[in-house]
Amino acid sequence: MEIERFESISSIDPAEWDSLAGGDVLYSHAWLGIVEACPLEKAAFFYLLARENGKLVGAAACRVHLRNDSASLDTSFYGRVSNLARTVGLGAAPAIAVGSRFGFSPPFLLDPALSDSRAEEVAGALIYRLIERA
Repeated sequence: MEIERFESISSIDPAEWDSLAGGDVLYSHAWLGIVEACPLEKAAFFYLLARENGKLVGAAACRVHLRNDSASLDTSFYGRVSNLARTVGLGAAPAIAVGSRFGFSPPFLLDPALSDSRAEEVAGALIYRLIERA
């Protein structure tokens, strides 16, 4: 299995990415491009693609938050007490967040034709590469 890394969603073929994203708008190539371009988004982005024999079988959209300036990341981590956590100086950064921007989707996009055991292997390979990045 080959794992490729890209620094921008614009470097990835939209049709190929969206074939894994299916109908998940928050994981769509177009939406991720908008999020990347948003000047309010204080994160760096990278994307991991898993291929077997050239076929895309898995992917991950990742955001790197180096400073504690992401209220949405704190909300994901602390929930309803995120404002209190920020007030007392707690924050989730530095962190690498994996998945769609608002966390309503699974962390990895996986080819639905994969068996459960093969999907776990692909997810494991993406996690291993993600840890290498950290």
